[in-house]
Amino acid sequence: MKKYLLLSFLLFKTLTLFSYILNVKYNFNYFYFYNSNYFSAHDLILDLENSNNYLKFFAQFDARIYEGDARYEIPYPDVDFSSIGLMPEYFYLSNRFKFTQLYLSFFKDNFNFKVGKFPLKWSFSEIYSPVDIFYFHSPFEMVSLIDYPSNMLLSFSKNNLTTSFVYQDNKDLFSSKEGLYLEYLNNFFNSRFFLSRYSQVRKNLTVLDSVENILLGISFLSEYTGPAIYNEMVMIKTDDKYRYHLKLGYDYTFFEKLYLNQEIYINFSGYDEPYDNIKIINKYLNGDFLIGKYYLFTILLFNLDENLKLSFNSILNLDDISSIWIFNLSFTPLKNILTSFSIVGTYGQNRDEFFKIPYVFLFQIGTSF
Repeated sequence: MKKYLLLSFLLFKTLTLFSYILNVKYNFNYFYFYNSNYFSAHDLILDLENSNNYLKFFAQFDARIYEGDARYEIPYPDVDFSSIGLMPEYFYLSNRFKFTQLYLSFFKDNFNFKVGKFPLKWSFSEIYSPVDIFYFHSPFEMVSLIDYPSNMLLSFSKNNLTTSFVYQDNKDLFSSKEGLYLEYLNNFFNSRFFLSRYSQVRKNLTVLDSVENILLGISFLSEYTGPAIYNEMVMIKTDDKYRYHLKLGYDYTFFEKLYLNQEIYINFSGYDEPYDNIKIINKYLNGDFLIGKYYLFTILLFNLDENLKLSFNSILNLDDISSIWIFNLSFTPLKNILTSFSIVGTYGQNRDEFFKIPYVFLFQIGTSF
């Protein structure tokens, strides 16, 4: 309670310090779940920002109003989640009005102190990395909105080295997180070191268990040879068990129009396929993103012209050759008018990680001013 009172006081003080910049966005969204359901939603996003030589305030308020039968389900072959009391048959969506970002940042010379709700990303990966414990939003998720957690960030830079400390409190003793982050830059490479502790509640059907995790990681990135080449090595200690992760990736832009990013991700403690019902159910209960061992991540962006863009993101499970992918086509017919069309699909059999589910379609049209 005290931290919210302090934050409220600091926000109030900023009102008299500088002028504001206000940005307004509106989107109309139409969702269609193939052979299942459809509904629409209206989004109003307000961005309020101001800053001076040592202080920045930023607030983002999202309002979403649904129309129609706003619900969806997670179909899984041969298992009725609702019959075993683990999940409802449908997930019902309700109107939302909340601040998704709200923070105050104080900076002086090489020092920065930031508190509130804001994005925080440690890894180079654009799809998934085990080091991004402070916030993760699946690039294949089209229905739910981004909502950043509350963080406190303290960082200091000296020459080519930046040291940061992060604390996150999710209003739950078992989901608090602390982390230390070091980044070193020079003309040849970018290196990062991660150390964090975080608690979480793990679910195994009807059993709850709180676990302590220690994460230790290091990554390197270099663009010296032309394409960006990077790797990431992570060790996570959960109670008395150790899990190891390795990632190798590259990205490159061809002809200033085509961008390609690919990563090989190895989870040495992942499950062997085929995956049984219990493993799949626990994946959903705990919000685990991936449960296998070997994966290929791909991002493809193609700028056809200034107003027309194509993108394709995918994850391929190299064990069972199942995959999940999202295709997006965006078009800007007029200034401040954006339209886009997206499809999410999967490929796989009943016991694969990405078993076949109905396609999800999203059409958006929006404006900003």
